[in-house]
Amino acid sequence: MAARVRDVAWAESARDALDTVIEYIAQDSRQGAVQVLDEALRAAASLATFAERGRVVPELNDPAIREVFVHKYRLQYEVGNSRVLVAAFFTGRVTSPPGARANSPSNRACITNGESHATGARAANAASRGR
Repeated sequence: MAARVRDVAWAESARDALDTVIEYIAQDSRQGAVQVLDEALRAAASLATFAERGRVVPELNDPAIREVFVHKYRLQYEVGNSRVLVAAFFTGRVTSPPGARANSPSNRACITNGESHATGARAANAASRGR
């Protein structure tokens, strides 16, 4: 039986958060920034076929809202029938705001799979400039 394949999209807020993290890491280590960026993009892309692999977000206790860790960062996403929405990317030491939902109005604007690499390009440019 073939694995179910879903589209993966990034909420604009998650994309911006990833860029902010990468820029911060790049201040100390370009190589570290590129490594985190690469692992975050690969983790998100892998959700197309392995969406249920992440744990249910403990603060929300909703089986559709899951997360995987990329180093010390939490990549949170919502699993739908045909799409996975990457909703948040933040340090694991911070919890999501109470009652936060991956499909809240602020997270509905998203970037599709092919366009999500623009995030990576923007963040990688920042990393290569040492910002």
